Amino acid sequence: MKRMLHALPCLLVLACVPLQAVAALVDIDSVAADPAQAWNEFTASADFERAYSAYAVLEKVGYTAEGVDADACRAHAGEVEEALEKAPVSIAVVRAALLCAEATDQTTQANRLERSLVSLSREALKDGRQWPWPRPIRVLGPNDVYALMQVAGLEVMYEYFEQTRPRRYFPLAIAAWDAEAGKELRYVFDYLDVTSRLKGGSEYAGYPFYKNLLVDFFETAQAKGNQLAAVDLKGVRAAMEQDDPEAKVRSLRVSAGYGGIQSLRAWIALCARRPFEGCGEGLEDILIEQSEQKHVVPMVMLAFLHGEGVVAKRDDEIADGLIAAALRRSSPEEVALEYLTLANVAARPKAVGRPSLAGAMDRPALRAALAALKVQEGGAELAQSDLQALAAPASNAVGVGHWWLARHWHAKDRPELQQASLRLAAEAGDPTALQAQAFQLMRENPAPAPAEVLDRMKLAALGGEVEAMKYLATRAELLHDWKPAERWLMASVQAGDGEAILGLASLYAKDHADVGQTAAQAFDWYVRIAANPEMGDARRQAARMAMKGKGIAKDPVRAEQWLLRDAEAGAGLSQLLLAIGYLEGELGPASPAKAQPWIDRILASEDHDPKVGYADWLYRNRESAEDRALAVRLWTDARDDEKSWALNNMAWAYCTSLDPAARNVDAGMKYSEQMLKDPELSWGRLDTVAACQAATGDHAAAVRTQREVIARFSRYWSLDALADKQDASGYLRRLRLYQEGRPYLETRADQLRE
Repeated sequence: MKRMLHALPCLLVLACVPLQAVAALVDIDSVAADPAQAWNEFTASADFERAYSAYAVLEKVGYTAEGVDADACRAHAGEVEEALEKAPVSIAVVRAALLCAEATDQTTQANRLERSLVSLSREALKDGRQWPWPRPIRVLGPNDVYALMQVAGLEVMYEYFEQTRPRRYFPLAIAAWDAEAGKELRYVFDYLDVTSRLKGGSEYAGYPFYKNLLVDFFETAQAKGNQLAAVDLKGVRAAMEQDDPEAKVRSLRVSAGYGGIQSLRAWIALCARRPFEGCGEGLEDILIEQSEQKHVVPMVMLAFLHGEGVVAKRDDEIADGLIAAALRRSSPEEVALEYLTLANVAARPKAVGRPSLAGAMDRPALRAALAALKVQEGGAELAQSDLQALAAPASNAVGVGHWWLARHWHAKDRPELQQASLRLAAEAGDPTALQAQAFQLMRENPAPAPAEVLDRMKLAALGGEVEAMKYLATRAELLHDWKPAERWLMASVQAGDGEAILGLASLYAKDHADVGQTAAQAFDWYVRIAANPEMGDARRQAARMAMKGKGIAKDPVRAEQWLLRDAEAGAGLSQLLLAIGYLEGELGPASPAKAQPWIDRILASEDHDPKVGYADWLYRNRESAEDRALAVRLWTDARDDEKSWALNNMAWAYCTSLDPAARNVDAGMKYSEQMLKDPELSWGRLDTVAACQAATGDHAAAVRTQREVIARFSRYWSLDALADKQDASGYLRRLRLYQEGRPYLETRADQLRE
């Protein structure tokens, strides 16, 4: 099969820009001299469109695995030279130019190009095989993957992507046959990290969502060429969109039938975890066909089916025979890692104890992988050999071994060892470690370090860490940078994170012109999300908008329907919204009678959150002694629940209520002092302590406490200083009051601002 990805067409999302003459910072001679430095300089300076336009020359010179057309090389000699200037690190472009030079008897140029090609190939082959967590081989594009295999004298047998969505990398695994060694070898490549960092005209460049766009583009281009890895990925993604196991298997059958490794793994996992009649129909036949072609991964899959009795009849003799055959054709690490992967996705942990794999499972790479599984499962002790395997350089090409060690030492309450492992993982670029470091710095570093935190957080977000994306989005929103707030969230939304989905809809609901979405569109989005049974928050948000008439004309009937759906199922927050909606007349005429059954259910519940919410509402909105006494009782009942805000809210109400009859400063101060016993008291609760200090007349203490609130808030959000426009919670306003010797009393406007 001819493997070629032609020059990238202009895409709507990858905005095309005119190609202009750019002085080459990297040429083939610098590549030959120091390929690693050449790569770094190229990545830092090259333009995406310019670099990728270089691949157009491959078709013009008739480039294939077998060679080039000499006449075409002569006709397009200038374009070959230009392609080398645009993409001197592309193995395919350099190889095509070398073949052209040889075909047209340009000996001197051929020698230069050969030196460059050898250097690039050697640099590439340093990576891609550090099991169990290899650093992918860095290439500029898909053509370079196959060009490198040709240069190395390896025959590509099959291929598959290892993920469905991008993270730090988007690894492409290539199973290649080494005829000289008589072995199937697996190499892991990545072209996403490089392409996402090149300069370009896309408005999404620099945000995680840009990687999603690039992956989708490459997938589409490769699927059109019927490349198996892309067809496989498409099938798995289609299956992920289905809820029913039978529908998932239907989505996987075609791509699995072509030998798609991801599809086959997903199919095996489904039949192991969520079996149904006929689940495995055709699966064994596909794996037999692939095994007859001597493909190692399908051989291991077929062995797993028989060894674990998944779909196929359990037969240890067949399983062990297939494992033995796979071990003859591939390395023990690769066979054992595939079996371990299947055991993990199929939830068959005991499968790793298969005697025929005992020797392979004792290899350092497998010890590291098994140790990581122990840490993930929690509770298991790690032997010294496990710790050594995780710390070994071979386990840390990208820092993963050190990250698992950091998790282990955290569970063992060994902070000094945890910090050392976390630092090493972060230095190797592990996104999860970088995110953990960033959160740790902002919470524990007494001196603000915004740049240090943000650098780590951005690298973590670009590496696929959803919490980092959400942090950066919230920070951008705090700074009123609405467009970046949207863009930081988009990849986490595509990853299916519920908080991010709601956060983006909430951003749209604010009608920011920069974002280009309206409250009406946000409402429509909430409605679409509300169809998901698990998205009760979306139904509540849609109900709120319908009650308030935001993004839609007031529609109390629909609002009531959304709230009833979850309230009747026992959702306390929906019950609370219903009760308050009936009491305040937002669901039709005010009706205490309709509200009372829901209030009764809230009061009878074990869930403190709706009780505290109802207590807050009562204390703010009802003046009778009986209602306020009920509020206090509800707060008191929940005050020992550390997750509840009952103690804080009670102290806040006692110290800041505008109504003198509702204030009880002595009690509020007593509860504030109780909160201060918590060594990890949040700045939000510390803000309550300051308000109570001011209410007692100790304004100097209130100023000190409020300054600490602002310092913690600013440190957490990586701000050099808190500005008034970022002060949605009113911390600065309260500080000024305390400095003037005045207490803070909460107005109705303040309540509505929350």
